[in-house]
Amino acid sequence: MVTAYDYPSAVHLDSAGIDICLVEDSASMVVHAHDTTLPITLDEMLVHCHAVARGAKRPFLVGDLPFGTYESSSHQIGIYFMISKYESEDEENGNENG
Repeated sequence: MVTAYDYPSAVHLDSAGIDICLVEDSASMVVHAHDTTLPITLDEMLVHCHAVARGAKRPFLVGDLPFGTYESSSHQIGIYFMISKYESEDEENGNENG
């Protein structure tokens, strides 16, 4: 398992034959320069997940939920999973709407 936050990293891990890619909420610190993982939002994580999904076609992708997201907005998480599922199925069928 390897962590990626963006398209270029995802392309590299895809070409390296990595089986699992994790998009972690540590993007808050690594990409956005926060002191902790707490400030990152679900919408920001979704942007990172989309970028990684476009670059990593082969690995199984795991998206980390930001701290407290599950407890505070289960409806929003349901929408997050529906959007992700739709876009992955759409790309599998050759449509580039995602």
